[in-house]
Amino acid sequence: MKKVLFITYYFPPCGGISIIRPLKLIKYLRSVGWEPVLVTPKDAHYPTIDKGLINDFPQDIERIEVPIWEPYSLYKKFTARPKDENVMNALVVKDEKSKRWKDRLSVFIRSNFFIPDARKFWVKKAVNQLSEYLENNHVDAIFTEGPPHSVTLIGARLKEKFNIPWLSDYQDPWTQIDYYKELILTPWADKYHHKLEKFCFDQADATVIVSKAWKKDLEDIGAHNVHTIPWGFDPNDFSEIENIEANSSKFVITHLGLAGHDRVPNELMEAVVELAKESEEFKEKFQLQFIGQIDKEILDCFEENKPLGVFKHIPQLSRNEALKHGKESSVLLLLLNKADNASGRIPGKLFEYLALDRNILLLGNKKGNSAEIVLETNMGTCFEYNEKEETKKYLKEAFNTWTQERKLPLDRNEKYKNYTSEKLVGDFGRILDEISQS
Repeated sequence: MKKVLFITYYFPPCGGISIIRPLKLIKYLRSVGWEPVLVTPKDAHYPTIDKGLINDFPQDIERIEVPIWEPYSLYKKFTARPKDENVMNALVVKDEKSKRWKDRLSVFIRSNFFIPDARKFWVKKAVNQLSEYLENNHVDAIFTEGPPHSVTLIGARLKEKFNIPWLSDYQDPWTQIDYYKELILTPWADKYHHKLEKFCFDQADATVIVSKAWKKDLEDIGAHNVHTIPWGFDPNDFSEIENIEANSSKFVITHLGLAGHDRVPNELMEAVVELAKESEEFKEKFQLQFIGQIDKEILDCFEENKPLGVFKHIPQLSRNEALKHGKESSVLLLLLNKADNASGRIPGKLFEYLALDRNILLLGNKKGNSAEIVLETNMGTCFEYNEKEETKKYLKEAFNTWTQERKLPLDRNEKYKNYTSEKLVGDFGRILDEISQS
């Protein structure tokens, strides 16, 4: 069996959607002829913890932990934030509503001194420790999971030093990510970001990204041998909740995961409020719930309309509990980023929604790659954010159907099976085989 040095920042006990791709790769790589040597940070500042995932990978694999220092504790002290506050995005995304000079200064520092990201101090330590390992141990390939693109840079440094075939996987782009434009960059910092990005493109033997639109975007700025492998779902994760029925006493629409400032569904919430005021039955039997971290604007809307009783927020659940809530829902809400590159945005939760076998309501770019998957699998309906009247009509008709039948019909076709983790890991295995033999 060939051996691959597998470097990732996100891994259990970290929670959230970002760890699912590396977790399932590690779980199934042996089945396609590759033995992983797992490299993760030691004592990382993870945004959420989910210990329920800690055993969902082979426990006998070789694992290397590299100490990491991150600036989040200093940021919290500087901005007088609570020690336990989740600020993983605070040094990355600028809050346009914030006027606090400390917040803006923090974003400026992150933008210009933490390049490519706040995990930059891990690069040198990881390269040094892994160089010592590679000098004494043979591997057939290197695999990196980014972002954070400090991990991508580690792969590039090791490839440059040892000339070992390197597969660079991107869950999100680097300089083309939506929040890049929100960073407060000096011309020097912007140039340096692009310089490092090009260095990584040049070093990689193969680059993988999650959508067709983003594949073209990377090729347009110099990436070569680029492949598209989307996220997927592991059917085993859903076996315990497979027979759970949707709630028959309330018509529930659920959003799972982060909903940031660029995914606030104002028109949807307005439509819900209007329908609740128009119909007593809708007010009593409808619920729009968000499970996970959400933007203050959404919270404010929920609080303002609290007397209606149609909105619900659950700040955090384990992944298994969140999936159970999804299975108990009639509709699953998918919010795409309001960004120029939204056509290539395919959130990882989309594939969990496919596995949950519930109707999907997508808001965002209805001609993008996510909408293609929703429509190709016959799993739901897509609207632009500003299509308020169309969305309101959909909600009214879906609710009326539910009140008559106590469920919402769905005829998912077999194409959803194209997105299982095992199949997609097979695609990664073929690329690793190709670059290790060339």
